[in-house]
Amino acid sequence: MQQFRNTFKAAIDDCLKNPNAPDSRVLDTLGGRGTLFEIFRRDDAIRRLDAVISELDTNGARLSVAIKDAKGNVEIVDKKLHKPTMTGPIPFSTAAISLLIADRYVEAEASFFDAIESYHMSTQFFNGLIDKWDRETLNISKDLIENEKTYRKDIENTRSLVSKARDKLSKRF
Repeated sequence: MQQFRNTFKAAIDDCLKNPNAPDSRVLDTLGGRGTLFEIFRRDDAIRRLDAVISELDTNGARLSVAIKDAKGNVEIVDKKLHKPTMTGPIPFSTAAISLLIADRYVEAEASFFDAIESYHMSTQFFNGLIDKWDRETLNISKDLIENEKTYRKDIENTRSLVSKARDKLSKRF
């Protein structure tokens, strides 16, 4: 019991003399910048950003399908061939971008998140149009065609921002 007291007192004295020195090599390895915890956190953030990039690529492909369908609908109506396609395209995915907005797992300026939120609002608007496709097919088709460049630019700009954040993150440690 006396040995425990002496060891305990020596540990307390050491803490008082060296308050900035780590007491545990295990805890020192697990916490702080450049440690295992930070490496795991960085790798998780990179995987999440990869998911955002994949979602953006998927949304770009979905936009292409939507524009193709929209142009077909306008052509059908213009040539009076038959009624336009009532089945709408697949809405944009938003799960990965929503998680980025909610968790903010990337250290970035407020302007980064403002741009991400702006893209998210754009996807919500697009999805709202797709929801109305079966009721207002021709009007929605014309709107999509008219705003295609804006949607593409939003996707490309957001992809560029996310890719830069991913590259910056991958260079840490």
